[in-house]
Amino acid sequence: MLEKDLTRRDSFHIHIYWSCYPHFDVGVMVVPNHDTSILFIFGQMILWAQCPPGDLMFTSQSQIDEFSVYYPNCHELPGSIIITGTGITNFNGLSGLTSIGGDLSFLYVSGTTNFFGLENLTSIGGSLIILENYTLMNLMGLNSLSTVG
Repeated sequence: MLEKDLTRRDSFHIHIYWSCYPHFDVGVMVVPNHDTSILFIFGQMILWAQCPPGDLMFTSQSQIDEFSVYYPNCHELPGSIIITGTGITNFNGLSGLTSIGGDLSFLYVSGTTNFFGLENLTSIGGSLIILENYTLMNLMGLNSLSTVG
């Protein structure tokens, strides 16, 4: 346990990280006031300027849409992406991605007829897996993809 003498003016920062969303940066300042100390807490929401670590799984349209909100500067994802589920109609939330380091898998996705939203994707380091996507009509949206594996 950390113990501090709160009778003098101190300030420090606490960083709280959530698994794959932005982190909240909290500053704390202790100001002595005669016999008591006043604790000031202030915070600022900071968006990650990078891609999330590890592999990602999307099971709903809202998860795909939120990706661009939480990771607007993610262009080169180091891991793999698995997309599976019903009601997924587009991939616009992933439109900032230019490369995926691992696999890109579409497993049992129903609701989409093409891959619109992935037009900026140029390379996949692993495999492109498309399995049992019965509503898929064409590969439109993957036109810029030049490297797989």
